[in-house]
Formats: sequence, structure tokens, C-alpha cells
Amino acid sequence: RGRRVRNFREIREITFGLADISTDRNIHERLVKKGGVDTLINLLDTAQDPEAQQFAALALANTSSTGSLCDDIVKLEGVVAGLIQYVGNAERDSIGRQYCAMALGNLLSEQSTHEEITKLGCIDALIKMLANFSVGRDLEAGKNAAFAISNLSSSRCYHDEI
Repeated sequence: RGRRVRNFREIREITFGLADISTDRNIHERLVKKGGVDTLINLLDTAQDPEAQQFAALALANTSSTGSLCDDIVKLEGVVAGLIQYVGNAERDSIGRQYCAMALGNLLSEQSTHEEITKLGCIDALIKMLANFSVGRDLEAGKNAAFAISNLSSSRCYHDEI
């Protein structure tokens, strides 16, 4: 067990470092298997600095881009629920929400993850985000919500809900 970091600057540096290394696909499996994803979802939830939240969300989006790890990520306790909760909360940082929607979209690129993710309420959260961000305020966030919804729509059984 390491020391607790309480300083905003230190937390931002840690999340930036994790986001930086998450750009290397060779690191993704280690982030998933060694608790890095759990740490990131915890930082996304507990960091009070919006920039630290953005870096944590970006690292999650990067890591979830490795299709062979999507099932493993979805099985991690609280990860998908944390992403959905962040996306569905209009009070959260819009850039962080954008990256969380991207992470969900990446996870939803694998049909084997659809059932588990939809059980947790992703459709409502993504549709609300899409509606909120397609009105000119932040089209990029809306695009990421649309990306996630389009990946989910590859399963016909969700068409009525979408």
C-alpha cells in the first residue's frame, strides 16, 4: 500500500502519467490486470480537480481501445458503472464526460460486452448526453456519445431502446 496523495497537483501529475502511458498499447494489459483501471475509475470518482478527472477518463478511453481487453475491463467491479455514472451526470466536466463516452464506445465495440453494459443503464445516459451536446455547446462530446450508441446498435435487440 502506497502513500496517500492529497495534493491536487500530485493527483493531476499521477493521472497525466497514467494517461501518457495508456497511449502505449503494450501497457494496456498491465493496466487492466495490475489494478491500473481500478485506480483510474477511483480517481475519476474522487479527484476534485477536473483536469485530473479528464486525464483519468482519457486513460480509460485509451486502455479500452484494445478490443481483446474489453471483456476483462467490463468484468472489473465498478468500472462500467463509474463510466455510466460520469456520462449521465450533467454536473460533471464535459471533457471528462466526452472521454468516458469514448471509453464506453470502445467497450461497446465488442458485442460480447453489450448485455452487461446495457444492464447498468448506458443507453439512457448516452442518449441524454447526445441530446445535451448536440445543441452546439460541445459537439465533440455528442460525437462520442453517438459513437457509443452506434456500436451498441450493431446488436438488433437494443434498437427499440435506442
